[in-house]
Formats: sequence, C-alpha cells, structure tokens
Amino acid sequence: MAYRMKREEPVSDAIKRIAREELADAAVTLRARPNDTAIHEARKSLKKVRALLRLVKSDLGSDYRAENARLRGIGRRLSPLRDAKAMIEAVERIGEHHRVPVPVRNGLWRRKRLVEKRVGIQERAMAAAVALDDERERVDQWPLETKGFAAIDRGFETAFRRGRKALATYRKTGHREDLHEWRKRVKDHWYHVRLLEDLWTEAMKGYEHALKTLEDLLGETLNLWMLHDQLPPTHAAFAGTVERERKELLDRAMKVGEHAYSEKPRRLVKRVRCLWDQWISQKVLRGAA
Repeated sequence: MAYRMKREEPVSDAIKRIAREELADAAVTLRARPNDTAIHEARKSLKKVRALLRLVKSDLGSDYRAENARLRGIGRRLSPLRDAKAMIEAVERIGEHHRVPVPVRNGLWRRKRLVEKRVGIQERAMAAAVALDDERERVDQWPLETKGFAAIDRGFETAFRRGRKALATYRKTGHREDLHEWRKRVKDHWYHVRLLEDLWTEAMKGYEHALKTLEDLLGETLNLWMLHDQLPPTHAAFAGTVERERKELLDRAMKVGEHAYSEKPRRLVKRVRCLWDQWISQKVLRGAA
C-alpha cells in the first residue's frame, strides 16, 4: 500500500495501517537481503513511522516519548552501515563530472568493509528486524481517539513551524548540525504532505514535489560536507572540488527552501483543512449516490 491516507478510512485506522505496513516491509526487507539497499529502505520506513508519531503526538500523549525512543534506537543501530555507504554515493556523484583520486575511492570502500565487519551487517539487520516486529505489534495499542482533521492539524502545523524555525537557525549559524536538523524537519513535513496526497490540487502537488527536491538537495549537501571534512590534506585539490559542489547544491536548496517555507503556518493549515473538507464531502456525496 502507498504511504497515504484513504478517503474511506478513519484517521486513526489510516495511521495505524500505514505504520504497520512500513514496519512490516522494513522487517521483511532486512531478513530477505541484509545489504546496503535493505538498510537504506528500513531506515526510510523508520523515519516515515516517526513522522506519523509526530503527526498524532497530541493523541499519543505520554506514549509518544517511549514509542519514538524505541524507533530512534533501531534506526541508530543501522546508521553506521548507512553512513559508510552515503560517503561512497557522494564520491560517485562527484565522479560524474570530476576525477576522483583513486586513494579516496579505495579508502572509502575500505572503511565501509571495516564498518560492516565491526558491527556485523547480518547480525545487526536480523536484530533490527526482530525489533521492528515488536514495534508493529504495539501499533494497535496506540491511543488514537480524535476524529477527522482535528486528529492531525496540530501535528501538521507543528512540523511546518519547526521547519521554518530550523531554516531560520541555519541562516543564522551556518552550522552543519543545524542544516542536518532542518533536513529532518523538511523530511517530516514532506511525509505529512505525502499522507494527504489524494486530496491535493495541482498547486499542492507541486508543493509536494518541491519538498522532495529540497530534501534531496539537503541530503546531498550534507553528504558532501561530511566527505569534505574527512579528506586528508594530501587531497586539497579534490577537497576544493567537493566544496564547490557542496556550495552549489546548498544555494539551490536555499532557494527552494525559502519558497517552500514562505507561507504562514496557520494559513497553510487553513488551506489544507479546506481541501480536507472538500475531500470528505465528496466521500459523503458518493455514499449518498
């Protein structure tokens, strides 16, 4: 099933269904092929489910902290494996247009193999799959009681506000950790927008696409930033190339981000609520026909 709500579903049912599907898919993938792709897909599923938690945080109450901590812990156990691969992907991106020093490429592959050996990719993946199964069984106990758009409006607005705040913080500091925080908040908001995909107008579909573009640009920027910081002084020329690519990506991300977060939070939520009401009214009319 797609990562989106269906018109005929109560909000609580949709949230739980999507969470169960994402957790189940991640566990199955890790068991079937515990490799780079499986690790990447499992971490994406975890982020999607954590975005769901943030969307209905007000309903979850005290359960939110424990659920979020468990999912964050599973993701962190997989992070070293993904980070090693991300550096290689960053080099491959640079290599499409520039020469990459052989020692750099070989060193990153060597580092990746060492990380996999140290953490045990097979064992780590299997342990994560078991933990994901446990989390899936807990989903039905989530205390989701609020009906309709009211169940998600606060979480939707909060995620957007946090993205605006993270953008402002990065503008002020220019620190990598603040850019990373902004990317996380962009990802949350993009996932929330994806959930409501079936009710979007063409304008909102364009907005969703812009958020995806922004998230990709920020991810590539951060990977190049980490790669640059890991390069030894003997590769100063290549480090300069990486830095120029990073700045170009960041400039593009900032332009997209400034536009994506230009709307006032309450105005955005009001617009989405109107689209929701129209969507639901279509359901009622279809039911009466």
